[in-house]
Amino acid sequence: MKNKKVPVEPAKVDPAEILERYRALVPAGTFTCIAQGLGEPLPPALRVNRLQGIDKVIFSRWQTRYGWEVQTVPFCSSGWQVFSAATPPSQTVEHLMGAFYIQEASSMIPPEMFDYDPSHPELVLDLAASPGGKTTHLCDKMGDQGLVIANDASRSRIQALHIALERWGAINAAVTCQPGEYFGTWFPGVFDKVLIDAPCSMEGLRTTDSHPMRAISKHERDSLANRQIRLLTSALQAVRNGGQVVYATCTLAPEEDELVLLAIKKRFGTAVEILSPHVGIQAPALPISRTAEYPDIMHSLRIWPHLYNTAGFFAALIRKNSAIDDKADIRPPRWSSARRGWTQMNSKMTGELAGIMLDQYGFNLTAVVERQRLTFWKRDQRIQAIPEIFLTRFADFPVISAGLEVGRLIAGNLQPSHEWAARFNRQFNSGQLILPAEQTDNWMKGNDVQLSIPGGNHQGRVLCLINEDGQFLGRCKVLPGRIKNLLPRRLVV
Repeated sequence: MKNKKVPVEPAKVDPAEILERYRALVPAGTFTCIAQGLGEPLPPALRVNRLQGIDKVIFSRWQTRYGWEVQTVPFCSSGWQVFSAATPPSQTVEHLMGAFYIQEASSMIPPEMFDYDPSHPELVLDLAASPGGKTTHLCDKMGDQGLVIANDASRSRIQALHIALERWGAINAAVTCQPGEYFGTWFPGVFDKVLIDAPCSMEGLRTTDSHPMRAISKHERDSLANRQIRLLTSALQAVRNGGQVVYATCTLAPEEDELVLLAIKKRFGTAVEILSPHVGIQAPALPISRTAEYPDIMHSLRIWPHLYNTAGFFAALIRKNSAIDDKADIRPPRWSSARRGWTQMNSKMTGELAGIMLDQYGFNLTAVVERQRLTFWKRDQRIQAIPEIFLTRFADFPVISAGLEVGRLIAGNLQPSHEWAARFNRQFNSGQLILPAEQTDNWMKGNDVQLSIPGGNHQGRVLCLINEDGQFLGRCKVLPGRIKNLLPRRLVV
């Protein structure tokens, strides 16, 4: 009989010992402030989904409904820190329906650093995207136009990324699973922007559930820094001349922050320039002596935990001024979506789909198509919306998913997907049903509800369900004397 392996618990570390290596890097007063907050819990933070039409009026209703005391995140207009709550954000219907994303406040910085051009649909690459918080933020900042390629090299992390984008209702995005180091040689000069939230030691100097403090060896730091340099090099190769790259880590270790930028500056010189981001905060990088030759490194943001009551974070906005590598292009892997049995809907079929959606839900699909430049693909009864720009630029590149499922077309009736309904239900002028507020808890447990619907027009139809408080509760199918619960199983509480 084989001996059963006993899991080895990570060695316990004293946070004060980890902090000690920073004493010589900061003024005494700053070190004291950091040390005082070392063991304090971080307030949860959330970022609202503006693609769903969530605004300050709606958010204020949540505050009242759930007893939240909040403060805006100073560098993110759609972000809020929650300092007390009768109902935690994670236990709300709105969270389940993708109306906001829970993430540490400092992680909201990178997508806010880019300069966006709303008049030009852009190509954006998120090079290490899972679990998807920053990717959904990018989609939000871009108004879900253009295209975000959300890549992660880890197959085990891809599902979380895919679900995050679905729940957010992002259409102009595609998920890939490839080594980030290859994108620069596969797609040199292709992207307008690249975000690299690099794998790091996570030494943010505030303990969180997702980022517990642990001892980091010199070998691990060196290994991480080498990979970070390779990933940042790939990002700089992949972005066009004049385009922008944001490099970010959730560590404050200089070896993975300023010294990574130093290595890049030494290699590429004036071909890359670190810019001052316009995010409304002051958090300069460390004036390490070895960076004196490259003063633009000081434009980076080093968020010490005490500054904004967040975990520690580092981020730099880099502009590519000129070509940085003369290597020949290497062809990326190829794969055709046609192999999955999808066929593109022609203009007549698309028009018929728009007519059905207008008739059943009072929803102007044509306006969305024109704004986001979408195409529609059909396999059996299922319909998928895919952005044109994906098909023209990346149609034969291997993807895990692209676009968003619209729904299923059955006998001339459209059954919208949960994700499509969650994203657009505020724009539906018909095809909705109001559930008495006292039935909400029963419904969210996945149960059908006894409910008589006046008239016989809706029998057998799929409707969007909201309650008297205006909360979207998913879809239901109208049956005699009751409504059938169509909540995805992952959302049943």
